[in-house]
Amino acid sequence: MKKYNYTPDIDDKNYLKKIISEKKYSKNCTEKNEDICINCNDFIEKKCYKKMLEINYEKLTSLYENYSRDINLQEIPAVEKESYISLYEKKTKSTKELLGKIRENFESEPCPYCGIGGVPDTIEHILPKEIYPQYSIFSKNLIPCCAECNSRKGSKVKNLENNEYHTYNFYEDKIPNQEYLKVHIEIISNVPKAIFEISEGANILFKNHIKTLNLLERYSQNSNIIFSENQIRFKKYPIKNIDLFREECNKEYEVCKEKYGTNYYKGLLYQEMGKSREYLNYLFNNSNIQPK
Repeated sequence: MKKYNYTPDIDDKNYLKKIISEKKYSKNCTEKNEDICINCNDFIEKKCYKKMLEINYEKLTSLYENYSRDINLQEIPAVEKESYISLYEKKTKSTKELLGKIRENFESEPCPYCGIGGVPDTIEHILPKEIYPQYSIFSKNLIPCCAECNSRKGSKVKNLENNEYHTYNFYEDKIPNQEYLKVHIEIISNVPKAIFEISEGANILFKNHIKTLNLLERYSQNSNIIFSENQIRFKKYPIKNIDLFREECNKEYEVCKEKYGTNYYKGLLYQEMGKSREYLNYLFNNSNIQPK
């Protein structure tokens, strides 16, 4: 886990203006004269999202200026809400350009929510667009993430049981430096298994984040791939001295910690691989190498 910077050089107000200008007036209208559309007063009945957005442009830009994750939930008329959501769902050229810029900032990063896998392939709304449609294309409310995290978070905002957010906002929230994530390795039927746990001292937000995204199980499953890759690499390039192997694991841990923070599952797994006597015996014995 680590904190991310907002995507630089994005003028949200200008993008909003461009996106609105690229939209078309409602097809429900029988008039084809744009002058009539501009002066139309029946845009609510005709569900003309473009007209609705034009009228609410100043309102939206004001909301952008006061954006906060703690923003109070507002009642929004149905057609107005639909028009805000359409900014994201009915993508114009400028919408795609905006989302592309946000993705560029994460080109070499794994999903910020889980840290698993390659480049994030979806855009997550920190405040869900179904509940806070006014921020559906506001860049500070958008962050790339993997499809599984996006699906698991869904429209969740706050956990009513503990009055804390379900997940981190990686732009704004303080990411803990304390080691809240723990792992130990067990050898079951001659197969290594990583068991991840949350330490007792972890704060509520950290616990919510891990639980909401089912990360303990997902970290354990993904560790199987790391074990397999490590064993193949070890057989191809054997390290006969156990201290050298521990040193390599520690280097991996330090690199992961520096790049993705104290609670990055992969770094903690490497650290444990270098420390676990049970895993070291398994690795060396299955490679037919006697550790020195």
